[in-house]
Amino acid sequence: MKDDFLIGRDRECDLVLESPLVSRFHARLRNGVLQDLDSANGTFVNGVLVRNATLSAGQRVTVGPYHLLYEEGTLRSKGRGLSVSCQQLTYQPPGFSRPLLHDLNLEVPQGTFLAVVGTSGAGKSTLMKLMAGLSRPTSGQVLYDGRPQSSPEFQRSVGWVPQEEIVHAHLQVKVALKFSAELRLPRGTSPEEIERRVHYAAEQVTLSHRLESPILRLSGGEKKRVALAAEELGDPDIFFLDEPTSGLDPGLEKEIMMSLRDLSRRGRTVVLITHATDNIKLCDSLLFLAPGGHPVYHGPPEGATGAFGVEDFAEIYRLLTDPAWFEKHGQSLAAKTRDELKKSGSEAATLQETSSSSQANRRWNPLQQLRLLLSRELYLTMADRSNTILFLLQAPIIALILGQLFPKDLFSLTQSLNSQGKFPVMEAPTMLFMLVVASLFFGAVNSCRELVKERSIYIRERLLGVRPELYLLSKVILLGLKGLISVGLLLGGVALFIPLPWTVEEFLLALGFCWATYMGGVGLGLVLSALAGTAEQATTLVTVVLIIQLMLSGAFIPADSMSSPLAQLSVLAVCRWGLAGLSYISEINLRFSELHMPFLTSDFFLTPSEIWSIFVPLVVLHLLLPLLILYRRSSK
Repeated sequence: MKDDFLIGRDRECDLVLESPLVSRFHARLRNGVLQDLDSANGTFVNGVLVRNATLSAGQRVTVGPYHLLYEEGTLRSKGRGLSVSCQQLTYQPPGFSRPLLHDLNLEVPQGTFLAVVGTSGAGKSTLMKLMAGLSRPTSGQVLYDGRPQSSPEFQRSVGWVPQEEIVHAHLQVKVALKFSAELRLPRGTSPEEIERRVHYAAEQVTLSHRLESPILRLSGGEKKRVALAAEELGDPDIFFLDEPTSGLDPGLEKEIMMSLRDLSRRGRTVVLITHATDNIKLCDSLLFLAPGGHPVYHGPPEGATGAFGVEDFAEIYRLLTDPAWFEKHGQSLAAKTRDELKKSGSEAATLQETSSSSQANRRWNPLQQLRLLLSRELYLTMADRSNTILFLLQAPIIALILGQLFPKDLFSLTQSLNSQGKFPVMEAPTMLFMLVVASLFFGAVNSCRELVKERSIYIRERLLGVRPELYLLSKVILLGLKGLISVGLLLGGVALFIPLPWTVEEFLLALGFCWATYMGGVGLGLVLSALAGTAEQATTLVTVVLIIQLMLSGAFIPADSMSSPLAQLSVLAVCRWGLAGLSYISEINLRFSELHMPFLTSDFFLTPSEIWSIFVPLVVLHLLLPLLILYRRSSK
């Protein structure tokens, strides 16, 4: 028996475990002491993340997707794969009078291919989200191999393919899969290995011929297969799939179902929701849910029609939507099925271990994760060329219009009355206000869809360990860089038509005020994007919020003249402080006094340092709010 036992993916190891979730040199067992070798995904003993642990006989060691048993001074492989156990699951969303699922028990043995079927509103998606860890049950629990689903050893054990897209549509298939691989594979995985895994995953779902194609040009079925390939890259033990064959022709539908069956034959546990029943007999087991989340059948597909006394599956759907049939027959069928599920659950529970760990996943170095997310944001910006071009054109277009709208002697030191009997400088606050408004709109409008359009992607990647603050920071950094270019083009474009009364230092200060206003707009847009249910809602909300910002800016009614509540609320209007900054360096109040006109507002007397003392915390607050919302959503 060897005293020094090396475990990993490398061929030099004593125990070679083939999986991308296993590091090349993952762990070492020496004289009964298990040492983690700074592996990417950690080493677990009975579900607890360890660096060094003295092993006792019978303890279970988890390395990537593999489960090892410590016996007679060595580790023996128990293979891979996980069972899923739902114990007395109840889920009642806030505000609902009835639960969507009530006291449901379900055992899915390791290597089982289970289909969850039923009518709309039966709770299929609710059950799957609970099983995958995307939602928390009101009561009850989900266990993987007898241990809490939330244990960090299972963080990379789950593959999730929802109905929504979980890959970015503007990227090429190859690029999207590359980023998916980098999120899922251990740090230090070579580019060659990533390339090999990407091609292998594409081959598995017959997409090798589409690797160079943008995802948005694929059919609905092909997009679903890209999502499946992205999950395959992580080599998970459990696959949860919501309607994976929707939109596919019969041939491809059967091919995908056979691929999923093959996964289960290799030890993976596969759970899918489907309405298509042509190939349902490829599954090992079937769970039929009736409206209200009532289980009415659980067993082999071949026995379903007989249990309902019908000839085909379509008849089962018809019966389940018939209230009279359900009251007469369905309730007794549901009670019988529920009792059978509860009995099987209690039998399995006697074999279960209970352990948990609050230790965090160690896979990601924050800078490494930020670099990856930033790189992807840059790729997305370059891939969406039409939107990027429109973004870059908006500032020059506004600058051109402003240049033609206002007179060239707007800030001239010698002022003479124009044909309307006004001094040109009287229009200067309006022009400065337009610069601030444009900056605010650029930021808010271009950010208000950023989070909501990627919500399904973010939810999936959150399960992989993507940190909300880094996800948001990657967007803020790129939006900030784009904003710096945009406000630079805006001010530079206006300066081509109207001589601005600023030195180089003052021009840079003006650029800072406009950029800060832009970033405040970005914060507002991201808040609305985090709160909105759809991109359309976010667009509608941003219009309302921007109008309120303009009303409180002090440009129409000075804050000095507002009622006390509104004056206090106007402190939160970022454009108020952007306008105050531009007006101070343009000496608007001084120019008005020289012409024996009353000054406009006390805001214009504030010095840059006084403005920044309010402006910077305000912008930071706007940028922190979406992060708090992301964290709150994650906790739910």
